[in-house]
Amino acid sequence: MKRKAIVTALILIMSLLSGACQQPDDFNRTLNKIVNPYRFSIVEWEMKTLTYELERVLFNSRKYTTRDSPVVVNYFKLLEDISKLELQISYYWDTIDKQELAALQSQLEDLKQQSNYLKNEVEGILELQIRYALNHLDLYWYNDIIGRNISFPPVNFSLESPPHLLIISPRDSIHRMKEIILIQDLSLDEIHYIETEIDNLGYSSIVLELGGMATFPAFVNNNAGLEYVISTAVEEWFHQYFFFKPSGFLYALNLLEIYKDNDIATINETIAGIVSDEIAAMVYNKYYASYYKNIACEYLTSNSFDFYEEMRNIRITVDNYLANGEIELAEAFMEEKRLYILSHGYYVRRLNQAYFAFYGTYASSPSSVNPIGEMLRNLRGKSANIADYIKITGAIKNINDLQSLADLY
Repeated sequence: MKRKAIVTALILIMSLLSGACQQPDDFNRTLNKIVNPYRFSIVEWEMKTLTYELERVLFNSRKYTTRDSPVVVNYFKLLEDISKLELQISYYWDTIDKQELAALQSQLEDLKQQSNYLKNEVEGILELQIRYALNHLDLYWYNDIIGRNISFPPVNFSLESPPHLLIISPRDSIHRMKEIILIQDLSLDEIHYIETEIDNLGYSSIVLELGGMATFPAFVNNNAGLEYVISTAVEEWFHQYFFFKPSGFLYALNLLEIYKDNDIATINETIAGIVSDEIAAMVYNKYYASYYKNIACEYLTSNSFDFYEEMRNIRITVDNYLANGEIELAEAFMEEKRLYILSHGYYVRRLNQAYFAFYGTYASSPSSVNPIGEMLRNLRGKSANIADYIKITGAIKNINDLQSLADLY
């Protein structure tokens, strides 16, 4: 089947690209010794899931409809109940009798079985609803060239924990020097070991749990709420879609360290954030808003602490310290502020140069100090629609292209 061949070709291309090698040096050799036992193999994972996922996309006899939203709502209610019960078991582990503990564990297992039973169905329903939104927005694959409306890549994701990502930054500046994908099942002790060993080499590092990853099918972490899952699913699909645009392809080369440009990474992640937030809001508001009460506004008005503004101010101060060569002062300041943020109920496990190197890539974030975000938001405001915005930004090859577009609009 033609569509199956196209999908297979895409996966093979990405698999070959992911095998690109770098010139060995002392740092890379030492780094490899540290991380090799924990590396995540995209190729191996794709081979395991390829057959099943293609069959699910192309030949699944279950016909989902956009009216299946209650199934999705029920699934996320189950996940919420599972989380609460796990917390309850953890809290009372040493204080309740074995019979009561066994009853709670049995209840937990029953809830997990129910959620696992619904997982594939929920994936299919959300994929259909997102696809309808994309079609409504005329987001097709090169339809202006081939003259046909082809939805490609297929919206296809797996609700499971994504791999971890190791970010390495120099200590005297903030940028994503190196990134390595690590396995899903990392213990906190293993994370501490990896970070400590790399820090001892004179770098700043952090291991983060990702919200999603644009493999095929995409990883989407379901440890958050429905709104977050929809947004992440759209964002990872968008990265797949954007791969076939000059901007997205250069970003892929940047991730593989074949072509290094931190600005193109920031540009891509920011566009993806802007687009995914807008499309996800459409999907959520159409299919799910009526099922949930909006409690976010009440929380925000009762809490005067602004996390994003605080992080923005921290970043500005850290940049000033580093610009003056005051590395130790910058690091002491970040740890002091991490504890301050914790006192306001926001847990940041590690706050360092690598943390800001990762989150600084997302210039659409309110905490970003990068002007790329403002330029791209202004472009979205001046674009006729989201398809037009994607067409314009997809041609961006570097920061100069973005600046020229900003001047033009």
